[in-house]
Amino acid sequence: VTGVQTCALPIYTRESKRDLETSVTLFKEGSEWLPNSWKVRNLLAEKYIESGEPSVALSIIEQSLGIAQSPEAFYLQGLAYRDLSALNDSLYAIQEGLSLGMEKNDSLDAPSLLIDLHAGVVRAFPISVYLTIQDSSPGDAVSYFYLAEMYRELWEYELSILDYDNAFTLYSSYKF
Repeated sequence: VTGVQTCALPIYTRESKRDLETSVTLFKEGSEWLPNSWKVRNLLAEKYIESGEPSVALSIIEQSLGIAQSPEAFYLQGLAYRDLSALNDSLYAIQEGLSLGMEKNDSLDAPSLLIDLHAGVVRAFPISVYLTIQDSSPGDAVSYFYLAEMYRELWEYELSILDYDNAFTLYSSYKF
Protein backbone atom coordinates (compact mmCIF):
# COMPACT_ATOMS: atom_id res chain seq x y z
CA VAL A 1 0.00 0.00 0.00
CA THR A 2 1.50 3.33 -1.05
CA GLY A 3 -0.36 5.63 1.30
CA VAL A 4 -3.32 7.95 0.94
CA GLN A 5 -4.13 8.89 -2.64
CA THR A 6 -6.80 11.16 -4.07
CA CYS A 7 -8.30 11.86 -7.48
CA ALA A 8 -11.51 13.38 -8.78
CA LEU A 9 -14.18 10.85 -9.68
CA PRO A 10 -17.24 11.69 -11.72
CA ILE A 11 -19.58 9.65 -9.52
CA TYR A 12 -22.75 8.44 -11.20
CA THR A 13 -22.75 10.04 -14.59
CA ARG A 14 -25.86 9.44 -16.66
CA GLU A 15 -24.91 6.98 -19.36
CA SER A 16 -27.03 4.71 -21.48
CA LYS A 17 -26.75 0.97 -20.88
CA ARG A 18 -24.74 0.63 -24.07
CA ASP A 19 -22.37 3.41 -23.00
CA LEU A 20 -21.97 1.75 -19.59
CA GLU A 21 -21.07 -1.56 -21.23
CA THR A 22 -18.53 0.23 -23.42
CA SER A 23 -17.07 2.02 -20.38
CA VAL A 24 -16.78 -1.26 -18.46
CA THR A 25 -14.97 -2.85 -21.41
CA LEU A 26 -12.57 0.08 -21.76
CA PHE A 27 -11.80 0.30 -18.04
CA LYS A 28 -11.29 -3.49 -17.89
CA GLU A 29 -8.74 -3.17 -20.67
CA GLY A 30 -7.20 -0.19 -18.92
CA SER A 31 -6.81 -2.15 -15.69
CA GLU A 32 -4.97 -4.87 -17.65
CA TRP A 33 -2.70 -2.31 -19.32
CA LEU A 34 -2.10 -0.45 -16.06
CA PRO A 35 -2.05 -3.19 -13.42
CA ASN A 36 -0.89 -0.82 -10.65
CA SER A 37 -3.47 1.89 -11.34
CA TRP A 38 -5.88 2.32 -8.45
CA LYS A 39 -7.56 5.15 -10.40
CA VAL A 40 -8.54 2.90 -13.29
CA ARG A 41 -9.85 0.27 -10.88
CA ASN A 42 -11.93 2.92 -9.09
CA LEU A 43 -13.41 4.05 -12.39
CA LEU A 44 -14.16 0.44 -13.38
CA ALA A 45 -15.79 -0.20 -9.99
CA GLU A 46 -17.89 2.95 -10.41
CA LYS A 47 -19.19 1.68 -13.75
CA TYR A 48 -20.09 -1.69 -12.23
CA ILE A 49 -22.01 0.09 -9.47
CA GLU A 50 -23.83 2.18 -12.08
CA SER A 51 -24.57 -1.02 -14.02
CA GLY A 52 -26.23 -2.57 -10.97
CA GLU A 53 -23.39 -4.98 -10.18
CA PRO A 54 -22.16 -3.91 -6.76
CA SER A 55 -20.73 -7.35 -5.90
CA VAL A 56 -18.39 -7.21 -8.88
CA ALA A 57 -17.50 -3.64 -7.96
CA LEU A 58 -16.51 -4.72 -4.43
CA SER A 59 -13.90 -7.18 -5.70
CA ILE A 60 -12.40 -4.48 -7.92
CA ILE A 61 -12.44 -1.97 -5.04
CA GLU A 62 -10.50 -4.47 -2.92
CA GLN A 63 -7.86 -4.58 -5.69
CA SER A 64 -7.76 -0.78 -5.72
CA LEU A 65 -7.38 -0.60 -1.94
CA GLY A 66 -4.55 -3.13 -2.21
CA ILE A 67 -2.71 -0.63 -4.41
CA ALA A 68 -3.55 2.59 -2.52
CA GLN A 69 -5.84 3.62 0.32
CA SER A 70 -7.82 6.27 -1.57
CA PRO A 71 -10.86 8.05 -0.12
CA GLU A 72 -12.59 7.49 -3.49
CA ALA A 73 -12.24 3.72 -3.16
CA PHE A 74 -13.83 3.80 0.28
CA TYR A 75 -16.61 6.02 -1.05
CA LEU A 76 -17.29 3.55 -3.87
CA GLN A 77 -17.14 0.69 -1.39
CA GLY A 78 -19.77 2.52 0.67
CA LEU A 79 -21.98 2.89 -2.41
CA ALA A 80 -21.59 -0.78 -3.34
CA TYR A 81 -22.41 -1.97 0.18
CA ARG A 82 -25.38 0.41 0.26
CA ASP A 83 -26.67 -1.12 -2.97
CA LEU A 84 -26.31 -4.57 -1.37
CA SER A 85 -28.25 -3.33 1.71
CA ALA A 86 -25.18 -3.88 3.91
CA LEU A 87 -25.64 -0.61 5.78
CA ASN A 88 -23.10 -1.22 8.54
CA ASP A 89 -20.38 -2.07 6.02
CA SER A 90 -21.39 0.96 3.98
CA LEU A 91 -21.16 3.27 7.00
CA TYR A 92 -17.77 1.83 7.93
CA ALA A 93 -16.41 2.39 4.41
CA ILE A 94 -17.63 5.98 4.30
CA GLN A 95 -16.14 6.66 7.74
CA GLU A 96 -12.80 5.23 6.54
CA GLY A 97 -12.93 7.52 3.52
CA LEU A 98 -13.67 10.51 5.73
CA SER A 99 -10.70 9.64 7.94
CA LEU A 100 -8.52 9.84 4.80
CA GLY A 101 -9.81 13.29 3.88
CA MET A 102 -12.77 12.42 1.65
CA GLU A 103 -14.65 15.56 2.72
CA LYS A 104 -12.00 17.61 0.87
CA ASN A 105 -13.00 16.09 -2.48
CA ASP A 106 -15.93 18.04 -3.89
CA SER A 107 -16.90 15.26 -6.32
CA LEU A 108 -17.74 12.94 -3.39
CA ASP A 109 -20.78 13.84 -1.35
CA ALA A 110 -19.96 11.69 1.66
CA PRO A 111 -21.93 13.70 4.24
CA SER A 112 -25.13 13.35 2.18
CA LEU A 113 -24.49 9.64 1.71
CA LEU A 114 -23.96 9.25 5.46
CA ILE A 115 -27.26 10.97 6.18
CA ASP A 116 -29.05 8.73 3.65
CA LEU A 117 -27.47 5.63 5.15
CA HIS A 118 -28.37 6.82 8.59
CA ALA A 119 -32.07 6.61 7.78
CA GLY A 120 -31.73 2.85 7.30
CA VAL A 121 -29.40 2.27 10.22
CA VAL A 122 -31.42 4.30 12.72
CA ARG A 123 -34.33 1.99 12.22
CA ALA A 124 -32.09 -1.06 12.52
CA PHE A 125 -30.45 -0.20 15.86
CA PRO A 126 -31.97 0.89 19.15
CA ILE A 127 -30.71 3.95 21.00
CA SER A 128 -28.85 1.67 23.42
CA VAL A 129 -26.46 0.66 20.62
CA TYR A 130 -25.44 4.28 20.03
CA LEU A 131 -25.09 4.90 23.75
CA THR A 132 -22.80 1.86 24.02
CA ILE A 133 -20.67 3.20 21.16
CA GLN A 134 -20.45 6.57 22.87
CA ASP A 135 -19.44 4.93 26.16
CA SER A 136 -16.70 2.90 24.48
CA SER A 137 -15.56 5.68 22.11
CA PRO A 138 -16.47 9.04 23.65
CA GLY A 139 -14.58 10.86 20.88
CA ASP A 140 -16.64 9.32 18.06
CA ALA A 141 -18.35 12.31 16.45
CA VAL A 142 -20.27 10.12 14.02
CA SER A 143 -22.03 8.18 16.79
CA TYR A 144 -23.12 11.48 18.36
CA PHE A 145 -24.43 12.58 14.99
CA TYR A 146 -26.44 9.36 14.51
CA LEU A 147 -27.83 9.56 18.01
CA ALA A 148 -28.83 13.19 17.40
CA GLU A 149 -30.59 12.11 14.22
CA MET A 150 -32.41 9.36 16.08
CA TYR A 151 -33.51 11.74 18.82
CA ARG A 152 -34.66 14.22 16.16
CA GLU A 153 -36.80 11.53 14.54
CA LEU A 154 -38.28 10.76 17.96
CA TRP A 155 -39.02 14.49 18.49
CA GLU A 156 -36.61 14.63 21.42
CA TYR A 157 -35.19 17.96 20.27
CA GLU A 158 -33.27 18.93 23.41
CA LEU A 159 -31.35 15.63 23.40
CA SER A 160 -30.89 15.93 19.66
CA ILE A 161 -29.37 19.40 19.92
CA LEU A 162 -26.98 18.27 22.69
CA ASP A 163 -25.72 15.40 20.56
CA TYR A 164 -25.42 17.55 17.41
CA ASP A 165 -23.37 19.98 19.49
CA ASN A 166 -21.13 17.15 20.72
CA ALA A 167 -20.67 15.89 17.15
CA PHE A 168 -19.72 19.34 15.87
CA THR A 169 -17.39 19.96 18.80
CA LEU A 170 -15.59 16.64 18.34
CA TYR A 171 -15.24 16.91 14.59
CA SER A 172 -15.46 20.60 13.78
CA SER A 173 -14.11 20.14 10.24
CA TYR A 174 -16.87 17.65 9.36
CA LYS A 175 -19.38 19.04 6.86
CA PHE A 176 -22.79 17.75 7.93
